[in-house]
Amino acid sequence: MTRIEQLSAFFDAIETSKLEVRYKPILNVRDDRAEIIALDCLVYWDEYFDDSSKLEFLFYHIEKNGLSGVVDQHVIERVLSDWHENANLKCWPDLKIMITVCSDSFSNSDFFTFLSATAKRHQFDLNRLILTVRQRIPLEEKEKHQLVFHEARELGIELCLPHGIEQGVFHDYLLSDDFQWIKLRRSLVHLAHENRLAQKYLHNFYDTASNLGKKAYISGVDNDQMMLTNLSNGYSIVSGHYFSIPVSSKEIDTMLAYWFSREIYLKYRARIDTRGGILHAPSFDDIKLESRVVMLKQRPTL
Repeated sequence: MTRIEQLSAFFDAIETSKLEVRYKPILNVRDDRAEIIALDCLVYWDEYFDDSSKLEFLFYHIEKNGLSGVVDQHVIERVLSDWHENANLKCWPDLKIMITVCSDSFSNSDFFTFLSATAKRHQFDLNRLILTVRQRIPLEEKEKHQLVFHEARELGIELCLPHGIEQGVFHDYLLSDDFQWIKLRRSLVHLAHENRLAQKYLHNFYDTASNLGKKAYISGVDNDQMMLTNLSNGYSIVSGHYFSIPVSSKEIDTMLAYWFSREIYLKYRARIDTRGGILHAPSFDDIKLESRVVMLKQRPTL
């Protein structure tokens, strides 16, 4: 299938409602408990169901051809419609929704008009919305987007910058008050789990973002060791397959019920790796709980 045929098939999927939105929980883990604070909305297409990298590459071409606004509006409509139809979502206290949009959408003067109208139609409070800016915004465009960022803040919307191997973060934006969240993407998190230099970089970047008042969110936590390593380093806002695979709108209630005030305890051993200056917790003592989730009852001290 040629690139043009792929793009055509993708937009046909939008027209026929075959493009699916799935939800991944973002949790705040504090000592002995974990609570869902947000749902990260992900786009799924059956054509590339088993290969997310191909879908990412397709999104790149969609953005390159200036067509991302259509996709963004479709996803926003679907997500807010799901919200409106799910009574549990609306009643969940302080739960936020994170939607990824392309920076091109911010260049469209009608974007926030559409967003406000859609939110009003679905009775959605925009104070619950986090927009992750998909494409890195060049520094020369910063001034042009400044008014748009200000408009988002006026509406109560929080903004998030993704940071991964394939997409960095300019210091100007890290220092800016316009962005309240930093999403450390799966690619960087997994590299840091395998590579000591990347691990040290991630740790320093996380500390810098946190010290600047950003909510740094670690994605891609997929196993016990990653979970304990992240928590031992003080990374409290996390998500990944370890907690839940992305679920459809029909499965949200089950996921929320599972995580409601869930508390799990276990003992663990921790050691300090002096070469990297990073604390690890690579092994457990007396694990008797059959669980997908591990919580630290007490945080180890250096």
